[in-house]
Amino acid sequence: MTGTITQLLIRRWLPIRAATPSRLIVAGFALMALAANLCAASIDVGLPVTALEFSRDGNELLVGCTNQVRRYGWPSLAELEPLLPLEMLQINTVRLSPDGRKLLVAGGDPSEAGAVHCYAWPQRTRLYSVELHRDVVYAVAWSPDGTHWATASADVECKVADADNGQPITTFRGHSRPVLTIAYSTDGATLASAGVDQTIQLWNARDGQHI
Repeated sequence: MTGTITQLLIRRWLPIRAATPSRLIVAGFALMALAANLCAASIDVGLPVTALEFSRDGNELLVGCTNQVRRYGWPSLAELEPLLPLEMLQINTVRLSPDGRKLLVAGGDPSEAGAVHCYAWPQRTRLYSVELHRDVVYAVAWSPDGTHWATASADVECKVADADNGQPITTFRGHSRPVLTIAYSTDGATLASAGVDQTIQLWNARDGQHI
Protein backbone atom coordinates (compact mmCIF):
# COMPACT_ATOMS: atom_id res chain seq x y z
CA MET A 1 0.00 0.00 0.00
CA THR A 2 2.83 2.40 0.89
CA GLY A 3 4.51 1.71 -2.44
CA THR A 4 1.29 2.35 -4.33
CA ILE A 5 0.70 5.67 -2.55
CA THR A 6 4.33 6.67 -3.10
CA GLN A 7 4.08 5.98 -6.84
CA LEU A 8 0.81 7.90 -7.10
CA LEU A 9 2.35 10.90 -5.36
CA ILE A 10 5.48 10.80 -7.49
CA ARG A 11 3.52 10.46 -10.72
CA ARG A 12 1.51 13.47 -9.60
CA TRP A 13 4.73 15.45 -9.17
CA LEU A 14 6.61 14.20 -12.24
CA PRO A 15 5.52 14.48 -15.88
CA ILE A 16 4.17 11.14 -17.13
CA ARG A 17 6.97 10.81 -19.69
CA ALA A 18 9.58 11.43 -17.03
CA ALA A 19 8.24 8.82 -14.60
CA THR A 20 10.55 6.01 -15.71
CA PRO A 21 11.21 3.11 -13.29
CA SER A 22 14.67 4.41 -12.36
CA ARG A 23 13.39 7.92 -11.69
CA LEU A 24 10.49 6.54 -9.69
CA ILE A 25 12.92 4.61 -7.50
CA VAL A 26 15.10 7.67 -6.86
CA ALA A 27 12.13 9.91 -6.20
CA GLY A 28 10.59 7.24 -3.97
CA PHE A 29 13.66 7.16 -1.74
CA ALA A 30 13.61 10.97 -1.57
CA LEU A 31 9.94 10.99 -0.59
CA MET A 32 10.44 8.35 2.11
CA ALA A 33 13.41 10.28 3.51
CA LEU A 34 11.29 13.43 3.62
CA ALA A 35 8.49 11.57 5.42
CA ALA A 36 10.96 10.15 7.94
CA ASN A 37 12.27 13.63 8.72
CA LEU A 38 8.77 15.04 9.10
CA CYS A 39 7.83 12.29 11.57
CA ALA A 40 11.06 12.43 13.56
CA ALA A 41 9.97 15.25 15.89
CA SER A 42 7.87 14.35 18.92
CA ILE A 43 6.91 15.87 22.27
CA ASP A 44 6.88 13.79 25.44
CA VAL A 45 4.05 15.52 27.30
CA GLY A 46 3.94 13.04 30.18
CA LEU A 47 0.14 13.19 30.42
CA PRO A 48 -2.74 11.94 28.26
CA VAL A 49 -3.29 14.46 25.45
CA THR A 50 -6.93 15.20 24.64
CA ALA A 51 -6.80 18.35 22.50
CA LEU A 52 -4.54 20.11 19.99
CA GLU A 53 -4.75 23.50 18.29
CA PHE A 54 -2.27 25.56 16.27
CA SER A 55 -2.25 29.32 16.79
CA ARG A 56 -3.55 31.34 13.84
CA ASP A 57 -0.07 32.69 13.09
CA GLY A 58 1.34 29.16 13.09
CA ASN A 59 3.94 29.93 15.76
CA GLU A 60 2.46 27.87 18.62
CA LEU A 61 0.98 24.45 19.23
CA LEU A 62 -1.54 24.36 22.11
CA VAL A 63 -1.87 21.04 23.90
CA GLY A 64 -4.73 20.12 26.25
CA CYS A 65 -3.80 17.45 28.79
CA THR A 66 -5.69 16.53 31.98
CA ASN A 67 -6.42 19.98 33.51
CA GLN A 68 -3.66 21.95 31.77
CA VAL A 69 -3.06 23.69 28.47
CA ARG A 70 0.60 23.60 27.50
CA ARG A 71 2.20 25.72 24.80
CA TYR A 72 5.00 24.76 22.46
CA GLY A 73 6.79 26.94 19.94
CA TRP A 74 6.48 25.85 16.34
CA PRO A 75 8.52 24.48 14.71
CA SER A 76 11.11 24.63 17.51
CA LEU A 77 8.87 22.61 19.92
CA ALA A 78 10.36 24.64 22.78
CA GLU A 79 8.01 24.60 25.78
CA LEU A 80 6.53 28.03 26.53
CA GLU A 81 4.81 29.35 29.64
CA PRO A 82 1.57 27.33 30.02
CA LEU A 83 -1.88 28.41 31.03
CA LEU A 84 -2.50 27.99 34.74
CA PRO A 85 -4.11 24.66 35.72
CA LEU A 86 -7.87 24.90 35.33
CA GLU A 87 -10.62 24.11 37.82
CA MET A 88 -11.76 21.03 35.95
CA LEU A 89 -10.74 17.40 36.01
CA GLN A 90 -10.79 16.89 32.27
CA ILE A 91 -9.99 19.08 29.25
CA ASN A 92 -11.56 17.77 26.05
CA THR A 93 -11.07 20.57 23.56
CA VAL A 94 -9.19 23.84 22.92
CA ARG A 95 -10.36 26.13 20.12
CA LEU A 96 -9.21 29.55 18.94
CA SER A 97 -11.72 32.02 17.55
CA PRO A 98 -11.66 32.73 13.80
CA ASP A 99 -9.67 35.93 14.38
CA GLY A 100 -7.33 34.18 16.83
CA ARG A 101 -8.06 36.63 19.65
CA LYS A 102 -9.96 34.31 21.99
CA LEU A 103 -9.26 30.78 23.19
CA LEU A 104 -11.93 28.40 24.46
CA VAL A 105 -10.93 25.56 26.78
CA ALA A 106 -13.76 23.13 27.51
CA GLY A 107 -14.30 19.97 29.51
CA GLY A 108 -15.46 19.57 33.08
CA ASP A 109 -15.97 17.01 35.82
CA PRO A 110 -17.58 13.77 34.59
CA SER A 111 -21.20 13.31 35.74
CA GLU A 112 -21.06 16.64 37.60
CA ALA A 113 -20.45 19.70 35.43
CA GLY A 114 -19.45 20.86 31.97
CA ALA A 115 -17.46 24.09 31.80
CA VAL A 116 -16.03 26.47 29.21
CA HIS A 117 -13.20 28.91 29.98
CA CYS A 118 -12.52 31.79 27.60
CA TYR A 119 -9.15 33.56 27.41
CA ALA A 120 -7.91 36.63 25.60
CA TRP A 121 -5.21 35.46 23.21
CA PRO A 122 -2.24 35.71 23.12
CA GLN A 123 -2.38 37.64 26.43
CA ARG A 124 -3.66 34.47 28.21
CA THR A 125 -5.89 36.46 30.58
CA ARG A 126 -9.17 34.79 31.47
CA LEU A 127 -12.23 36.67 30.25
CA TYR A 128 -14.91 34.44 31.78
CA SER A 129 -15.77 30.93 32.91
CA VAL A 130 -19.21 29.35 32.63
CA GLU A 131 -20.78 26.03 33.62
CA LEU A 132 -23.42 25.33 31.01
CA HIS A 133 -23.94 21.58 31.31
CA ARG A 134 -24.61 18.85 33.87
CA ASP A 135 -21.80 16.71 32.44
CA VAL A 136 -18.55 17.25 30.57
CA VAL A 137 -18.33 19.28 27.36
CA TYR A 138 -16.81 17.16 24.62
CA ALA A 139 -16.59 19.75 21.84
CA VAL A 140 -16.95 23.44 21.07
CA ALA A 141 -17.29 25.22 17.73
CA TRP A 142 -16.98 28.89 16.87
CA SER A 143 -19.48 30.54 14.58
CA PRO A 144 -17.75 31.76 11.41
CA ASP A 145 -18.09 35.41 12.46
CA GLY A 146 -16.78 34.72 15.98
CA THR A 147 -19.81 36.19 17.76
CA HIS A 148 -21.07 32.88 19.17
CA TRP A 149 -19.84 29.44 20.08
CA ALA A 150 -21.62 26.13 20.47
CA THR A 151 -21.07 23.17 22.80
CA ALA A 152 -21.67 19.42 22.65
CA SER A 153 -22.01 17.67 25.99
CA ALA A 154 -22.34 14.29 27.67
CA ASP A 155 -25.61 15.52 29.19
CA VAL A 156 -27.14 14.96 25.68
CA GLU A 157 -27.62 18.70 25.06
CA CYS A 158 -25.99 21.29 22.82
CA LYS A 159 -25.97 25.00 23.55
CA VAL A 160 -25.12 28.24 21.77
CA ALA A 161 -23.56 31.03 23.84
CA ASP A 162 -22.65 34.69 23.36
CA ALA A 163 -18.90 34.90 22.74
CA ASP A 164 -18.66 38.22 24.62
CA ASN A 165 -19.75 36.83 27.99
CA GLY A 166 -20.43 33.10 27.66
CA GLN A 167 -24.11 33.44 28.49
CA PRO A 168 -26.27 30.73 26.90
CA ILE A 169 -28.69 31.81 24.19
CA THR A 170 -30.20 28.60 22.85
CA THR A 171 -30.39 24.98 24.00
CA PHE A 172 -30.65 22.15 21.47
CA ARG A 173 -32.35 18.93 22.58
CA GLY A 174 -32.70 15.91 20.33
CA HIS A 175 -29.96 13.43 21.12
CA SER A 176 -30.66 10.46 23.38
CA ARG A 177 -27.05 9.81 24.40
CA PRO A 178 -23.87 11.92 24.90
CA VAL A 179 -23.11 14.41 22.12
CA LEU A 180 -19.48 14.15 21.01
CA THR A 181 -19.01 16.74 18.27
CA ILE A 182 -20.58 19.87 16.80
CA ALA A 183 -19.89 22.09 13.78
CA TYR A 184 -21.18 25.27 12.13
CA SER A 185 -21.93 25.57 8.44
CA THR A 186 -19.77 28.10 6.59
CA ASP A 187 -22.60 30.67 6.60
CA GLY A 188 -23.23 30.17 10.33
CA ALA A 189 -26.92 29.41 9.79
CA THR A 190 -26.81 25.68 10.52
CA LEU A 191 -25.34 23.54 13.28
CA ALA A 192 -24.61 19.83 12.92
CA SER A 193 -24.16 17.64 15.99
CA ALA A 194 -23.44 13.93 16.42
CA GLY A 195 -22.75 11.48 19.19
CA VAL A 196 -23.13 8.12 20.84
CA ASP A 197 -26.72 7.65 19.66
CA GLN A 198 -25.33 7.24 16.12
CA THR A 199 -27.34 10.13 14.69
CA ILE A 200 -26.39 13.43 13.09
CA GLN A 201 -28.79 16.21 14.03
CA LEU A 202 -29.14 19.38 11.96
CA TRP A 203 -30.34 22.57 13.63
CA ASN A 204 -31.23 26.15 12.88
CA ALA A 205 -28.39 27.90 14.72
CA ARG A 206 -30.61 30.82 15.74
CA ASP A 207 -33.64 29.17 17.28
CA GLY A 208 -32.50 25.59 17.95
CA GLN A 209 -35.19 24.03 15.78
CA HIS A 210 -34.51 20.90 13.75
CA ILE A 211 -34.06 21.41 10.03
